[in-house]
Amino acid sequence: MYQHIMLPIDGSELSLKAVHEGVNLAKALGSKITLITVVSPYRLSVTSPITSGFVDEIEKRHDEESKKEAQKLHTEVVAGAKSEGVQCDSLVVMGANPYARITENAQTRKCDLIVMASHGRRGFDAVVLGRKTVKVLTHRKTPVMVVS
Repeated sequence: MYQHIMLPIDGSELSLKAVHEGVNLAKALGSKITLITVVSPYRLSVTSPITSGFVDEIEKRHDEESKKEAQKLHTEVVAGAKSEGVQCDSLVVMGANPYARITENAQTRKCDLIVMASHGRRGFDAVVLGRKTVKVLTHRKTPVMVVS
C-alpha cells in the first residue's frame, strides 16, 4: 500500500506522537520513512553598515544551532525507527515556507503518504488545525494522514 512515508517533525509533543504513529504504520506495512524538519531562517530586520556584520553573525549562528537541534532530534528518532526494523532517512532543510519544503520533498523523494501532526508547537497556530498542516493539505499531491 504505502511504500515511503514522509514524517514532518518539529520536536513538539504532538509531532512526536505523529512520528510514533508513522513508524508503527511503516512497520506494519513494511514501508520506509523519511523524517523532515524545516528550519525557518532567522532574519533580523535591522540593517545598517555598522551592524550588518554583527547581524549576519547572529543569523548564521541561529540557523546553525537550529539545524543542530533538528539533527539531534532526528538521530534519536532514526535510532528508534531502526530498532523497530524500519528503514529511516533524515532530512533537515532550510525554508521560510515549511509546507512548501514538505510537499516538494515528498514529491521529489516519491513519498506516497505524509503523516503529520494536526498542529505544531507555536501558540496561536495550535488553536485549531495548524496553519502549516492546512497548507500541506491544500498544496500537496501526496495523501496526508493527520494525527491529533
